[in-house]
Amino acid sequence: MASLAARMPWPLVLLIRSVRTVLLCGVLVVIRLSEAVFRHRYPSFGPRLLRRQLESAGAGFAKIGQLLAHRHDVLPDRYCTELASILDDLPVVPWPLIVARVRHDLRIGSLTEIFLEFDERPMSAASIAQVHRAVLLDGTPVVVKVMRPGIETRFRVDLLLAGALARLGNVLFSLRRLGLRALAAELDQLTREELD
Repeated sequence: MASLAARMPWPLVLLIRSVRTVLLCGVLVVIRLSEAVFRHRYPSFGPRLLRRQLESAGAGFAKIGQLLAHRHDVLPDRYCTELASILDDLPVVPWPLIVARVRHDLRIGSLTEIFLEFDERPMSAASIAQVHRAVLLDGTPVVVKVMRPGIETRFRVDLLLAGALARLGNVLFSLRRLGLRALAAELDQLTREELD
């Protein structure tokens, strides 16, 4: 699946992720309704549903969740606490894709041209990249951060959608006080730095 997503043209990625964003908007409506009806009986329902949906919506939305975890001015504490669990525990990219990415980025034919050892198991797998232990040919231990295949395109699309959602939220729901456009701009800046 990851290699398929990495090869998709960005208009197709935009279409697929737009549909996912519309579904996420539906989930937000369900969360809003559940807050009104079930909050006292099931206080963790809304926060857990939001976290799970942001994680499953992809790397860009997981990053939004990470940012929102620190925004107690935007969300209730129980939401911030739940969103704080979106950290470095995302699915691992298959080993052959990692090898292909490293070979491509370093312009080498084989990992053995540079590395004496390269741990197949990642130390962590986050929204943008995963980290592997390795040892250079001279014996120096290093940590190698490997970008997820196709992440640049998916993040560009997610940032575009996040900006559009922020503008829509400001216009339709009078959410200017929440600073959604500033949050989208912050996400854009942080992601560009991390992808660099």
